Amino acid sequence: MKNNPKFALRHKGGEDAYVISESQRMVGVCDGVGGWSDHNICSGKFSKFLCNKMGELYEADQSQSLKEILVEGVKQNPHGGSTTACLAKLEKYRT
Repeated sequence: MKNNPKFALRHKGGEDAYVISESQRMVGVCDGVGGWSDHNICSGKFSKFLCNKMGELYEADQSQSLKEILVEGVKQNPHGGSTTACLAKLEKYRT
């Protein structure tokens, strides 16, 4: 998978990020809020850290809800900015 940032933001790696957990059971996408650049804050750093942290948190304890993982990831994020986030947990099909 590849993250293709807007041309003008390619030097920063863009403002968006995604995560696929190591077990491939949790996926997420973060769309960094570009307005932070008006305040010299790169929301891409926020998005990328958050995605990495959510992957780590999920693998550490897969029983956590996605909301708990998201909230803890935001709490641990040292970067300024904000993002929209969409997460999904893939469960085994049961008949």
